[in-house]
Amino acid sequence: MSELRGNLRDEFQDKEYRHAYADESLSTYIATQIKVLREQRQLTQRELAELAGMAQPRIAVMEDINYSSWSISTLRRMARAFDVRLSVRFENFSTLIPEIETLGREALERDSFADDSWFHKKDAQSAFVGSASDYGSLVPSPHQNEGALAMAVGKVVELTQSPFMVNRR
Repeated sequence: MSELRGNLRDEFQDKEYRHAYADESLSTYIATQIKVLREQRQLTQRELAELAGMAQPRIAVMEDINYSSWSISTLRRMARAFDVRLSVRFENFSTLIPEIETLGREALERDSFADDSWFHKKDAQSAFVGSASDYGSLVPSPHQNEGALAMAVGKVVELTQSPFMVNRR
Protein backbone atom coordinates (compact mmCIF):
# COMPACT_ATOMS: atom_id res chain seq x y z
CA MET A 1 0.00 0.00 0.00
CA SER A 2 1.37 3.42 -0.91
CA GLU A 3 2.14 5.94 1.79
CA LEU A 4 -0.59 8.20 0.37
CA ARG A 5 -3.19 5.45 0.68
CA GLY A 6 -2.17 4.65 4.23
CA ASN A 7 -2.22 8.27 5.33
CA LEU A 8 -5.57 8.98 3.68
CA ARG A 9 -7.15 5.83 5.08
CA ASP A 10 -6.41 7.17 8.57
CA GLU A 11 -7.18 10.84 7.85
CA PHE A 12 -10.46 10.08 6.05
CA GLN A 13 -11.93 8.72 9.27
CA ASP A 14 -12.61 12.39 10.07
CA LYS A 15 -15.68 13.47 8.07
CA GLU A 16 -14.69 17.16 7.86
CA TYR A 17 -11.19 16.25 6.67
CA ARG A 18 -12.35 13.86 3.93
CA HIS A 19 -14.91 16.35 2.58
CA ALA A 20 -12.41 19.22 2.64
CA TYR A 21 -9.82 17.02 0.91
CA ALA A 22 -12.34 15.95 -1.73
CA ASP A 23 -13.41 19.57 -2.32
CA GLU A 24 -9.82 20.73 -2.75
CA SER A 25 -9.06 17.80 -5.05
CA LEU A 26 -12.10 18.58 -7.18
CA SER A 27 -11.11 22.23 -7.58
CA THR A 28 -7.56 21.23 -8.49
CA TYR A 29 -8.80 18.62 -10.96
CA ILE A 30 -11.22 20.97 -12.73
CA ALA A 31 -8.81 23.92 -12.93
CA THR A 32 -5.97 21.73 -14.12
CA GLN A 33 -8.11 19.98 -16.70
CA ILE A 34 -9.34 23.27 -18.12
CA LYS A 35 -5.72 24.39 -18.58
CA VAL A 36 -4.65 21.02 -20.03
CA LEU A 37 -7.55 20.97 -22.50
CA ARG A 38 -6.81 24.54 -23.55
CA GLU A 39 -3.15 23.73 -24.10
CA GLN A 40 -3.99 20.46 -25.86
CA ARG A 41 -5.99 22.51 -28.36
CA GLN A 42 -3.22 25.13 -28.57
CA LEU A 43 -5.58 27.89 -27.50
CA THR A 44 -4.72 31.06 -25.65
CA GLN A 45 -6.89 32.09 -22.73
CA ARG A 46 -8.36 34.81 -24.94
CA GLU A 47 -9.25 32.31 -27.69
CA LEU A 48 -10.87 29.95 -25.19
CA ALA A 49 -12.79 32.86 -23.68
CA GLU A 50 -14.19 33.73 -27.11
CA LEU A 51 -15.26 30.11 -27.69
CA ALA A 52 -16.91 29.98 -24.26
CA GLY A 53 -18.50 33.43 -24.56
CA MET A 54 -16.72 34.92 -21.58
CA ALA A 55 -13.91 37.37 -20.83
CA GLN A 56 -10.26 36.27 -20.74
CA PRO A 57 -9.81 37.12 -17.03
CA ARG A 58 -12.58 34.63 -16.26
CA ILE A 59 -10.54 31.84 -17.91
CA ALA A 60 -7.51 32.81 -15.81
CA VAL A 61 -9.63 32.52 -12.66
CA MET A 62 -11.00 29.13 -13.74
CA GLU A 63 -7.46 27.83 -14.30
CA ASP A 64 -6.52 28.78 -10.73
CA ILE A 65 -6.51 25.68 -8.48
CA ASN A 66 -7.62 27.87 -5.57
CA TYR A 67 -10.90 28.75 -7.30
CA SER A 68 -13.85 26.75 -5.98
CA SER A 69 -17.06 28.51 -7.05
CA TRP A 70 -17.83 26.20 -9.96
CA SER A 71 -21.28 26.20 -11.48
CA ILE A 72 -22.64 23.47 -13.70
CA SER A 73 -23.74 26.13 -16.16
CA THR A 74 -20.20 27.50 -16.53
CA LEU A 75 -18.71 24.02 -16.80
CA ARG A 76 -21.23 23.23 -19.56
CA ARG A 77 -20.05 26.31 -21.44
CA MET A 78 -16.47 25.12 -21.09
CA ALA A 79 -17.40 21.62 -22.28
CA ARG A 80 -19.10 23.13 -25.31
CA ALA A 81 -16.05 25.29 -26.04
CA PHE A 82 -13.82 22.20 -25.87
CA ASP A 83 -16.43 20.14 -27.79
CA VAL A 84 -16.53 17.44 -25.11
CA ARG A 85 -19.28 16.28 -22.79
CA LEU A 86 -19.45 17.27 -19.14
CA SER A 87 -19.78 14.41 -16.66
CA VAL A 88 -20.83 15.06 -13.07
CA ARG A 89 -21.44 12.15 -10.71
CA PHE A 90 -21.35 11.18 -7.07
CA GLU A 91 -18.51 8.84 -6.10
CA ASN A 92 -17.23 6.86 -3.13
CA PHE A 93 -14.27 8.41 -1.34
CA SER A 94 -12.12 5.39 -2.22
CA THR A 95 -12.20 6.39 -5.91
CA LEU A 96 -10.42 9.64 -5.05
CA ILE A 97 -7.11 7.99 -4.25
CA PRO A 98 -6.51 6.43 -7.71
CA GLU A 99 -7.57 9.73 -9.30
CA ILE A 100 -4.94 11.58 -7.28
CA GLU A 101 -2.27 8.97 -7.97
CA THR A 102 -2.83 9.11 -11.74
CA LEU A 103 -3.39 12.87 -12.03
CA GLY A 104 -1.33 14.13 -14.93
CA ARG A 105 -1.61 15.67 -18.37
CA GLU A 106 -2.33 12.38 -20.13
CA ALA A 107 -5.11 11.48 -17.69
CA LEU A 108 -6.74 14.90 -18.18
CA GLU A 109 -6.56 15.25 -21.96
CA ARG A 110 -9.73 14.55 -23.95
CA ASP A 111 -10.26 14.57 -27.69
CA SER A 112 -12.82 16.98 -29.09
CA PHE A 113 -15.65 15.42 -31.06
CA ALA A 114 -13.81 16.09 -34.32
CA ASP A 115 -10.85 14.05 -33.06
CA ASP A 116 -12.88 11.31 -31.36
CA SER A 117 -11.88 8.21 -33.32
CA TRP A 118 -14.94 6.28 -32.18
CA PHE A 119 -17.10 8.54 -34.33
CA HIS A 120 -14.77 9.07 -37.25
CA LYS A 121 -12.81 5.89 -37.97
CA LYS A 122 -14.34 2.85 -39.58
CA ASP A 123 -14.45 -0.16 -37.23
CA ALA A 124 -13.55 2.03 -34.25
CA GLN A 125 -17.11 1.70 -32.95
CA SER A 126 -16.49 -1.97 -32.24
CA ALA A 127 -13.53 -1.14 -30.03
CA PHE A 128 -14.66 -0.53 -26.47
CA VAL A 129 -13.03 2.42 -24.75
CA GLY A 130 -12.94 2.35 -20.96
CA SER A 131 -14.30 -0.27 -18.65
CA ALA A 132 -17.86 -1.33 -18.00
CA SER A 133 -17.67 0.35 -14.58
CA ASP A 134 -16.99 3.67 -16.32
CA TYR A 135 -20.39 3.44 -17.95
CA GLY A 136 -22.46 1.83 -15.23
CA SER A 137 -22.52 -1.47 -17.15
CA LEU A 138 -24.71 0.13 -19.82
CA VAL A 139 -22.15 -0.34 -22.58
CA PRO A 140 -21.17 -3.95 -23.29
CA SER A 141 -17.62 -4.92 -24.13
CA PRO A 142 -17.02 -6.35 -27.60
CA HIS A 143 -16.63 -9.78 -26.01
CA GLN A 144 -20.13 -9.88 -24.54
CA ASN A 145 -22.85 -11.69 -26.42
CA GLU A 146 -25.90 -10.19 -28.12
CA GLY A 147 -28.03 -10.99 -25.07
CA ALA A 148 -25.89 -8.68 -22.98
CA LEU A 149 -26.25 -5.97 -25.62
CA ALA A 150 -30.04 -6.37 -25.52
CA MET A 151 -29.95 -6.09 -21.72
CA ALA A 152 -27.84 -2.91 -21.93
CA VAL A 153 -30.20 -1.38 -24.49
CA GLY A 154 -33.10 -2.31 -22.22
CA LYS A 155 -31.44 -0.49 -19.32
CA VAL A 156 -30.97 2.62 -21.44
CA VAL A 157 -34.61 2.50 -22.58
CA GLU A 158 -35.70 2.00 -18.96
CA LEU A 159 -33.65 5.02 -17.87
CA THR A 160 -34.98 7.23 -20.67
CA GLN A 161 -38.56 6.35 -19.73
CA SER A 162 -38.14 7.63 -16.19
CA PRO A 163 -40.38 10.60 -15.33
CA PHE A 164 -37.30 12.83 -15.19
CA MET A 165 -36.21 11.97 -18.72
CA VAL A 166 -39.73 11.99 -20.21
CA ASN A 167 -40.32 15.52 -18.91
CA ARG A 168 -37.02 16.69 -20.44
CA ARG A 169 -37.90 15.76 -24.02
